[in-house]
Amino acid sequence: MGGHISTIDAVLFDLGNTLIPFTPGDSMEFVLKWYFSVPGLEAAVPFPEFLESFREVVREEKGRMRSMKWEATVDTRSSMIEASLVRKGFNANGLSRLFEATHTMAFTSCLRVGAGTAQVLDRLSSMKGASGCPLKLGLVSNASDSEAIRQFLDRSGLSHYFGSIVISGEVGIAKPWPDIFLLGLDELGVSADRALFVGDRYVTDILGPKRIGMKTVYIRQYRTDGEPPEGVDIDAPVIEDIVDLVPLIERGLA
Repeated sequence: MGGHISTIDAVLFDLGNTLIPFTPGDSMEFVLKWYFSVPGLEAAVPFPEFLESFREVVREEKGRMRSMKWEATVDTRSSMIEASLVRKGFNANGLSRLFEATHTMAFTSCLRVGAGTAQVLDRLSSMKGASGCPLKLGLVSNASDSEAIRQFLDRSGLSHYFGSIVISGEVGIAKPWPDIFLLGLDELGVSADRALFVGDRYVTDILGPKRIGMKTVYIRQYRTDGEPPEGVDIDAPVIEDIVDLVPLIERGLA
C-alpha cells in the first residue's frame, strides 16, 4: 500500500550518476566505442589525439553552459571535434557527419540502470503527495544526445515512470539555469516549493533547483568526480544510495 507524503507533490531526478551510473570508466568506454565505430577514423587520427580533442570539446561545452543558456547537441559536438582535429593538422574535413551518425549507438550501448533505481521508482509511484494525488515523477538531464537517452529509457523500462522528461540537448538549456527545472515543473503541474530534486552534482543539482525554491537531496552513490566541490558545505540531505531516498522522504526530511 502506498504511503502519503505531507510536504511534496513531485520528485524530479537527475539521470547520470543518480539513477544510472556513468563513471570515468563508462565515459572512456563510450569514447572508445565511438572512435572505432567511425569508418576510416582509425587510419586518419590516432586514438590519443581523438581523445584529446573530445576532452577539449567537453571542457568548452561546460564553459559555455556556465556562462549562457546553452547545451551542445550531437551535431554541434561533432562539428567542434572535427574543427579541433583540423586545427591539429589532421585530415578530418567531413568527419563531423560520421561522428554524428555513430554517436547515439556508441553512447546508448554504455548506459545501464543503477542498482535500486527501479525499486525506488516503483515505491515512489505508489505514494501520494501532499495534495492527496499520486506522487509525480520527472527527469531533468544534461545530455547532448537526447535520442540516446530516450532510446535507453524506453529500452530499460524507465520511461513510464516519468510524467516529464526534459533533456538539455532538446531544449537548448542546461542545468543549473532555472528555466530547465521550470520546464519540468510546468509539465508536471507542480510548483517549485512542492517539488524535490535529487542529483549528484552540487552546482547543477543542488544550487540550481534551490534557486527556484525546490527542496533537494544530494546523492553520493557513484562518487562523481569533483564532488562535492572543495570547501563546500552541502546544504541538503545527503544519501549514499538511491534506496535511502524513500525513507528520507517518508520521514519528512527531504
